[in-house]
This record gives sequence, structure tokens and C-alpha cells, in this order.
Amino acid sequence: MGQSDYRLTHLGRLEAKGIVRQILEARLAVDTIFAPVSRQSEETTQIIRKGLKSAAPVFHAPALGERDFGDLTNMRKEMALDLYGATAVVAWKRSFHAGPPSGESFADLHDRVWAYFTEHVRPCLDRDLNVLIVADTDSIRSLALGVGEVPATQMEALEFERGQVIAYAFEDAGGSRSAGREPPRLRIVA
Repeated sequence: MGQSDYRLTHLGRLEAKGIVRQILEARLAVDTIFAPVSRQSEETTQIIRKGLKSAAPVFHAPALGERDFGDLTNMRKEMALDLYGATAVVAWKRSFHAGPPSGESFADLHDRVWAYFTEHVRPCLDRDLNVLIVADTDSIRSLALGVGEVPATQMEALEFERGQVIAYAFEDAGGSRSAGREPPRLRIVA
């Protein structure tokens, strides 16, 4: 759990190649890439850039990194369950406001991810650049909340599959767009 920095597994490399395939099949252009500072995201962005034959610049940002699980970082799930109990671990993992000891709640994560998105990613979108964000599932869940795909009350149940591309289009005023130059939505959360 938490902010570990491991290399991509064989499955992770296959998922990165699957991302390339999804982007190519959907005919989505990538002008700029944003990713956390980690070995996994570095390897993933290299695979994607190579697969797309893209020279898109990559901006690595600690703010897009995994949620900080504090005392639970690098702890196996079974050990966390034994030490703290299932009720607490599930609440820390899935609820919006509860965070593990010395760690971030989902609300904390959302604050840092959305602040970075607003300050660094949004200006690229306003310049009509196509942006790819490579991040872990909690950071992607946070972005889904920020763009209004789901309300905070439904965040506990929101799941994304690993290696999945989710495409959004944006209006100049800052909201998601449902018409116009909208790219195909490869997945819509209900």
C-alpha cells in the first residue's frame, strides 16, 4: 500500500502496451504527458511514447503520485488487517475523509491532485493540447471527481480497471463537454 517505488511488472508492461493500443484504436493524439515521479510511471510513459512514436514532452509531478498511506506504506494488506482491523483499513482505503495513521485521506489526495491539474494541466487543455495523464487509480479517481464525472458521495464505490484509457473533452470555460470535438469515451462511469 502507499507510495512505493517499484519497477513495472510484466503485467504492467503489457498494460502499458494495451494503453498504446487503446489510444491508437481511438485515434487520440497525445501532445503532452503528465505523470507522477516514480519508476513505474517513467517506464509506462517510455512504453507509451515509443508505441505511439511520439516526442510528446513528459512532465513528472510529485502531486500526481499515489496516495500516502502513512504507517501502512509498504505494509502487506494482511498485516494491516491484523494490526488495525478490517473496518479501519477499509475506511482508510475507500472513504473520502478517513485517512490512515500519518497518511492522507482521499480528500487530501484530491486537494493536491486537483490543485496540480488546475495549475498545470488545465492551461494545456485551454491551449487545445491533448493531454495524457499517467497515474495510479486513486489519482485517476480524484480527477474523475474533479471533472464532475462522479460526486464525492459515490467515490467509495468508483473503480477503474488498470491499464484503461478514459477520454474526456473540455470546454474553454472549464467543464466537461458533451458535444462538439468530443473524443470517444472509452469508458463512462455510471
